[in-house]
Amino acid sequence: MELKVAERLMLMNLLAPIEGDITALRLVRSLQEKLGFNEEESAALAFQQETPGRIAWKQEADVPVEIEIGPAAKAIIATQLKKASAAKSLTLQQLDLYDKFVKDEETTGEDV
Repeated sequence: MELKVAERLMLMNLLAPIEGDITALRLVRSLQEKLGFNEEESAALAFQQETPGRIAWKQEADVPVEIEIGPAAKAIIATQLKKASAAKSLTLQQLDLYDKFVKDEETTGEDV
């Protein structure tokens, strides 16, 4: 799945407070590593902390990156997004992620 910087950061934040069994937690940790940024990407993006909780980067370096996300990891993400929606804590910035991970599931009637 192609993801831009903001989507990768939002997914890492969405998955940070997750609780579950050992298998789910190992999947989440593996996914967080895939979503992370290597040294080359970090240098090109030139991340800067603007304010607490707000990060800026060079937009011209923000190219989508293909990240393999398996069906079990997709299901975990979809569950977290559904929980946020049910708790009315889903943000406008997360709407595109919701559409990528949950909307397809709702449309097809299948797990993502």
